[in-house]
Order: sequence, then C-alpha cells, then structure tokens
Amino acid sequence: MTHMPVMTETRTPSAWKRYAPMAAIAIVAVIGAVTLQDYLSFDALAANREALEAFRDANYLLTALAFIMAYVVIVGFSLPGATIATLTGGFLFGVFPGALFNVLGATVGATVIFMA
Repeated sequence: MTHMPVMTETRTPSAWKRYAPMAAIAIVAVIGAVTLQDYLSFDALAANREALEAFRDANYLLTALAFIMAYVVIVGFSLPGATIATLTGGFLFGVFPGALFNVLGATVGATVIFMA
C-alpha cells in the first residue's frame, strides 16, 4: 500500500486582517496624542499632586495596578507621555517599587505592540 502525500491548503490572511492591528495602534496613537497632551505633562502632575498622593495612600494596590495598566496602554499604543509616566511611577511609589512598576508596564506594553 503506497501512501500519497496529502496536499494541505494554505491560506494567506487577507490584507485587512494582517494590517488591522497596526492600523488600530496608529489610530489610537493619533487620538491619544491629540486628546491626552494636556493630561500627560509635568504641570498636570504638579497640579494634582495632593490628590494623587491621597488616592495612593487610601488605595495602594488599586493605584499600583491602575498605574501599571496605564503604562501598558501608553507603551502598547505608542502614546506620548512615557517619560511623564516613568517619573510619575517614581513620584507615587518611590524608587524601588516605582522602577519595578515601570519596568513591568513597559515590558508588557512592548510585548503587546510586538505581538500586534
């Protein structure tokens, strides 16, 4: 009994499926650059310092998780403000936890954009 090779059909993804993630990232980046530029600044951080510290003191875990997720979104969608976010991590959490939260958020965000 001879075995015939089985021909498998390979499909190439259509162009819109292949480029949809990159298009979504570009659209979110442009919208974020336009709408968030006033919120991601040193002035906004200074103006909201007391409120941020009070919220952090009352909800440390929630603040840490929200910060990491915000950092993931900033890096994952290439939004402006990564420098401000990095400094905010140090400001809110101190050097060691802040650096850890920054690295974690940046790593996950970079993984997200790489996977796209």
